[in-house]
Amino acid sequence: AATLYEVGFNHFFRGQDHPGGGDQIFFQGHASPGMYARAFMEGRLSEDDMDGFRQEKAKEGHALPSYPHPRMMPEFWQFPTVSMGLGPANAIYQAQLNRYLHHRGIKDTSQQQVWAFLGDGEMDEPESRGFLQLAANEKLDNLNFVINCNLQRLDGPVRGNGNGKIMQEFEAFFRGAGWNVIKVVWGREWDSLLAKDDEGA
Repeated sequence: AATLYEVGFNHFFRGQDHPGGGDQIFFQGHASPGMYARAFMEGRLSEDDMDGFRQEKAKEGHALPSYPHPRMMPEFWQFPTVSMGLGPANAIYQAQLNRYLHHRGIKDTSQQQVWAFLGDGEMDEPESRGFLQLAANEKLDNLNFVINCNLQRLDGPVRGNGNGKIMQEFEAFFRGAGWNVIKVVWGREWDSLLAKDDEGA
């Protein structure tokens, strides 16, 4: 999963200081330790902060919540994710709101993209799939779902032993709901393309 985020940070995501307003990112909850590690390496979090991981009460003021939690860390997280389809549903609504603001002339959001990083176990929950048709009907081309198919969930493998075709199943489900799908099986084949990117575009 770290590679997914690094490619995003280095080639796709636009920061809040971008003239177009910057992208909005819903991080997969279980990737939060990796985001903290990256922030530590960049000098944005201290060793004391890192020692406060999952110790919201004991290390108040220097605690890192286990999941994206903007109420506790408004300078770090934009959106809460994880619980019962919260990330996918809110990402769809955020993209819809951005489109509304732009079309009504309230705010120029035309350059902003909404990114949702999700897990295959998470996308197996009905709450996570409930609004996919809405996104297609609204033609929300400012919305991107990146699903990490690592075949793991908190309670074991995704769908027990019958998970060998999970990527094809998701592809069929999303296409059936009207989404454009790009299926990427990660490997070194992308390196030459990414190496040609000298503008971070």
